[in-house]
Amino acid sequence: MNYELSAHYKTYYEYPLRDGIQPGEAVAGLFDQILQEDRDSQEQVIRILSSNTYYLIVDRLAKYSNPLIDDIDNIMQDVRMQIMTLFFRGIPERITRDGFYGFLLQLVENRIKNYQREKAIKLKKEHGEMPERSLQDVVEHQQYDESAEPENVYLMKERWRVIRKVVHYYLEALQETELPPHYVLTYCYAVLIPQLFKKSKDIDFLRRVEQISRRNGNTAKSWYNEKDNCLEGEIARDSVILMKWAYDAMKDMQVLELEKEFLELYQMEPLNEEPFSWGAAWKENMRGALNDIPLETIVILEHFTRNAIKNWPLRVADHLMTETERRIHADCDFCRESIEIVENLIGREG
Repeated sequence: MNYELSAHYKTYYEYPLRDGIQPGEAVAGLFDQILQEDRDSQEQVIRILSSNTYYLIVDRLAKYSNPLIDDIDNIMQDVRMQIMTLFFRGIPERITRDGFYGFLLQLVENRIKNYQREKAIKLKKEHGEMPERSLQDVVEHQQYDESAEPENVYLMKERWRVIRKVVHYYLEALQETELPPHYVLTYCYAVLIPQLFKKSKDIDFLRRVEQISRRNGNTAKSWYNEKDNCLEGEIARDSVILMKWAYDAMKDMQVLELEKEFLELYQMEPLNEEPFSWGAAWKENMRGALNDIPLETIVILEHFTRNAIKNWPLRVADHLMTETERRIHADCDFCRESIEIVENLIGREG
């Protein structure tokens, strides 16, 4: 077994059960709580399933190519969202307590097959074997003939509306988080800022990336290519967490300095065109102290080990995902509309 895959499993997916307890038995024991929509039980079921299907996903992917961590994470994320939708809509009456775990395993198997098919189609498009039109082009530039395909255009516009609403809930969760500021800022530098950079067309914004990467005399791990108007190096990688770049970006910087810099960068490339400011919990936490040192003056890389810092982004991401889902589930009308849109899209694509 690839050491990197094994380490990834132990860091992000391993969820040990009590001695002698099988995963199917553990999930069956939570069945009644799931029917009562208990959030803690829902999360526990997802963690048990993720822990016990990780190597199943690896084995299935290995039949066609070397499994990549990003592929595994993508499948896991898709399965999680599919199960959360299932919990929201309710477990089908045909599913029994004893058959619940087997039903979930089948969901995983189906998602693996669909993911492999989608990836194969994507590769064909990238090699010019299939015509490709950007969904954003369809929505923003109306490249489809609306008179010829009005339903297609409508569904695509609805999909973008759903995405914008979900981003809004995510931003609410981020702004109002009660997590420690140094955890959240590490997430911003390792995950959020790189994603903003990769989507940006703002030349000044892109140039700022290189300046940050070269901070304090570092050899840049990321840079802006003036000729091609694009980013290169670590930050351009398609990765869940870019800790190498984040370490350089945060080096020698106090928490307060990082906060101000992040807000400045966000205003240059706002998500969903929405403004951003930290909520009351964040401001209160920033006034705190760590070992009698004001938190706002803490230099993260000097006060915490790299192994500790490495785990924060995934913890914050998991928290933000849970909080975003909670906000989505609280909006019953939006959930109903979203599911109808997905069902329509699946029906047309099928």
